[in-house]
Amino acid sequence: MKLITERYENQIAGVLNCFDRIVLTGNLQSFCYSAGMEGYLRHQDIRCFDFPTTLAKPLADKLKTHAKNLAATAGIEIDYLGKKQIRKESYVQNILDERGYESGLVCILSCVEGCMRFMPQYFKDKNYTGMIMKSGQCLHYYFYFILKVG
Repeated sequence: MKLITERYENQIAGVLNCFDRIVLTGNLQSFCYSAGMEGYLRHQDIRCFDFPTTLAKPLADKLKTHAKNLAATAGIEIDYLGKKQIRKESYVQNILDERGYESGLVCILSCVEGCMRFMPQYFKDKNYTGMIMKSGQCLHYYFYFILKVG
């Protein structure tokens, strides 16, 4: 099967390149709310106040290690963007101008951004320890790839 650019080659005056983006976000419906997370922790026999060190930190460390391994395999560094004024699209465009538009992992950017997170809390009035959702800041990773289809 020929690409459309090959089939109509004599009728095409030029090719326009632009960023196409797939943003993957989501949650796990069974425990994306306080009561659901409390139930999950009870099922795993994890106390609420042990959640940060027993579950959250090891999982975050595993994700960081995976990102570092991907970067090392691609021969790139993870670029930390410490300033909010930096536009990710412009930053990536500068990298593309230097490296070219070959397929593969272009860069991995990391930055601290706002997020909702679970925090353990003791409720004195109910004599109960549970989880609450609270706004905070978390480390985020952005993976930029060029994928050639066809």
